[in-house]
Amino acid sequence: MKKTFLLIGVLVFLSLFSFASTGKDLINMLTDTLQGIEEPAPIPNYYTEIKTEYFSFLIPPNLDTQIKEAEYSSSVAFGKGEINYGRIIVGEVHEKVPLKDVVSDSVTYLLKDSKNFSILQQETLASRGIINLFKIKLDNYLVWMVIFSESDDAEYFGTGEYMIFLATDLGGEDFFWDKIYHDMIISLNF
Repeated sequence: MKKTFLLIGVLVFLSLFSFASTGKDLINMLTDTLQGIEEPAPIPNYYTEIKTEYFSFLIPPNLDTQIKEAEYSSSVAFGKGEINYGRIIVGEVHEKVPLKDVVSDSVTYLLKDSKNFSILQQETLASRGIINLFKIKLDNYLVWMVIFSESDDAEYFGTGEYMIFLATDLGGEDFFWDKIYHDMIISLNF
């Protein structure tokens, strides 16, 4: 019995670090996946499915979640105990808003922090709409942000369906959290 759990533990460990050997961060992993350059490693089958009114996704079972439903959106905060690592919001927006305002408001609202941040990297992709990927420096830590909207203009957010993923980079140089966040994002169904 112990050997079985040890083997499963080793396989889980190796699957989590499949991207670590490539040295890719979340933006590069998502860009390669979304552009079809690289096939992602399978999402571990022990992940738990979380369902809201607007979306579903897979998450490691050791992370706590809190679901909030609103009139035009659903959100899931995830973390450990009282510590919030990030949030996913999916919904509908009925007017166009400048993308820079959405980024600023999201960092301020979702992370409950000041507007003292800087964008270190941004990639924009077209896929069923516009996908913006951000690496943000906020005080002494990094934040990953992925924004999708059915907009046809990369400078604007909306109208139509949208998704915002915002999470702190807790993994340092080992790319552990990048892989987990990548799996959560590619498993999104809305």
